[in-house]
Amino acid sequence: MSLKVYFDILSQPSRAVLIMCRVNNLNFTPCPIAMRKLEQKSPEFTKVNPFQRVPAIQDGDFSLTESSAILGYLTSKYGCPGHWNPGDDQTKARIQEYMSWHETQLRAHVTPYFVEKGIIPLQTGVPANEESLQRQWKNVMKAFTAVEDYFLKDQPYIGGDQITIADLLGTCEVMQTAGVDPDFTKDHPKMKAWIQRVRNETNPHFDDTHKMVYKFGKISDPGKL
Repeated sequence: MSLKVYFDILSQPSRAVLIMCRVNNLNFTPCPIAMRKLEQKSPEFTKVNPFQRVPAIQDGDFSLTESSAILGYLTSKYGCPGHWNPGDDQTKARIQEYMSWHETQLRAHVTPYFVEKGIIPLQTGVPANEESLQRQWKNVMKAFTAVEDYFLKDQPYIGGDQITIADLLGTCEVMQTAGVDPDFTKDHPKMKAWIQRVRNETNPHFDDTHKMVYKFGKISDPGKL
C-alpha cells in the first residue's frame, strides 16, 4: 500500500486526517510519530516533512504536509464523496475561508491553552498560572463564538447542510479543549450540537480517534460533551 499517514494522536489536525481516511475506508499505512519523544526530529521523518510537524502523508514518491492540503488531496485523489470538499465555487470558498481562519485564530488559541493547562503541569508538576489561563480562556471563548456566529450561523455544518473537511478540522481542534475542560461547551450550545453531529456522522472513528482526549479529560460519556 503506497499511502502512508504520519500522525500523533494528541495532534488535533492529525486526528482530522485519520478520521477522514477511516470514514472513507482508504487503504493506508498508519505511521505514528510520538512527538513527546521527539520522533518528529528523526532523520527518517525529516525526509518526509522537513518542517518536522504532523500530520504528513507520503503517497508513493509524493510527500505532503499541512492538514488542510492533505485533506483536500485525499478527497480528490481517492474519490471521496463530493460533500467532503464540494465543487461549487461558493461552498469551496467558504471551506477555504474557514481553514485559513482556523490556523490563525481557533488553533492559535486552543493549542496554547491546552498546553498551558494540561501538558506543562503534567510534565513539571507545577500548576498553571490562573491569571494566564483566564486570559487564554477568553481568547478560546472568543474563537468559539466566531465559529458559532459566523461560520455555522443557522446551518448544521460550515459548508451548509452536509459535513465537509472543514468540520473535521474544526471539531478535532475544539475537542482538544475537552482534555482539560470537559464542560467547555456549557455556554456554547450551537458548538455542542455541531460536535455531536460530526461525531454521529463519523463514528465509531471519531470516538476511537479521540480516546486519548477522553482519557486525558476523564470523559466517560462523549455524548454529553
